[in-house]
Amino acid sequence: MPAVVRPNVRPLRVLVVEDDAALGDLFAQVLRDRGHVVDLAGDVPAAMSAIERGPYEVIVADLRLPGASGLELVAWASRTGLAVRVVVASAFATADLAAHARRLGAADVLSKPVEPDALVCAVEAA
Repeated sequence: MPAVVRPNVRPLRVLVVEDDAALGDLFAQVLRDRGHVVDLAGDVPAAMSAIERGPYEVIVADLRLPGASGLELVAWASRTGLAVRVVVASAFATADLAAHARRLGAADVLSKPVEPDALVCAVEAA
């Protein structure tokens, strides 16, 4: 399927951090179908390495990851002053979690299962 590029939305460099490979692939495909350039990482250390190698404009991070949480990635990105916006996705999203994630610097918090349009909107609005 060819990329569907919407007017006035430029392609973004996006890193999807998801330990469920099938879900990570799905998120990546949805974003690629909208014309975005997407890389995948399965945990926070791999994400940090990828971020240090190449600039990303948006990170979509699962909350529960092996070894460290997506919130730790949000806090790290904020502390290091990176010009990157982080969207957290979680099956365990609550109002308190969303407020905490935003205090740490998250641009948005999505509840899983995430509708494709909600993912695209969050990434493009971040």
